[in-house]
Amino acid sequence: MASNAHKVGIFSRDGRDNYNWLYLLLLSGFFKSVVTEVHPIYIANNNFHQFMNNVTQCTFAILYHSRKRGRLNVTNVTDSLYDMELEHLSTILGKKRVIVVMDDVENSSPEEKKRILQDQYSIGQLACDLFLFSEQEKRSCNMYASDPIWSERPTSNLLHDEYNSVVKKRKEMKEIVAGHKDQHSRDDPRGSQPLIRSTSYLNSPTDIVEISEPRAPNVCKLSNKNFFLIIIASIVVLIICLIVALTVKPIH
Repeated sequence: MASNAHKVGIFSRDGRDNYNWLYLLLLSGFFKSVVTEVHPIYIANNNFHQFMNNVTQCTFAILYHSRKRGRLNVTNVTDSLYDMELEHLSTILGKKRVIVVMDDVENSSPEEKKRILQDQYSIGQLACDLFLFSEQEKRSCNMYASDPIWSERPTSNLLHDEYNSVVKKRKEMKEIVAGHKDQHSRDDPRGSQPLIRSTSYLNSPTDIVEISEPRAPNVCKLSNKNFFLIIIASIVVLIICLIVALTVKPIH
């Protein structure tokens, strides 16, 4: 067992039945090298003190929310459910040891993820990453079943894309838990580009400033400009000398 393996807490106002697939996935052999224990932790509305105690028993946190509750209202929106909890998890464990999972979504595409991160910007500020899972993705790997056991191949020929998507997310989640994943390089869809990238936040945590590499100066233009400046300066000096010569009286 790796020395840096984590005690993972799944924090949610949903019952464990909704995320049992995630609980069993984290206990599977795939995560064995990075996860030692998994603790389902229910967040009660009137017992924040107990929540704080539970956080101290974990070294990594997953904040879980299901669309089955009606909305994807984790933070920064009307009637958001986890504003204080997300901030506390990030404060105690650190941003790199917190991820947010939104489950049973209709659209789990990168575009939808970007939209959510823009609207619910605290997720990008306080958590390492956001994962979206659809029902079809879970069906594709048999994690939607009553007894979820990961399938090493798509459960249907019609679900190849969904299976590839969830395989990728499983791999990324493991790398984050292990502390080996570079968030910014993963989310840059363009790959390597000749750009100087600043990751300073602007209006939202997903804004990235792109500054083109500076171009080499035009030597000819600079040389011509300097030449004319020298000519003008020489003329000015000559005029001054003539004025001085004409105004100074000779000494007898």
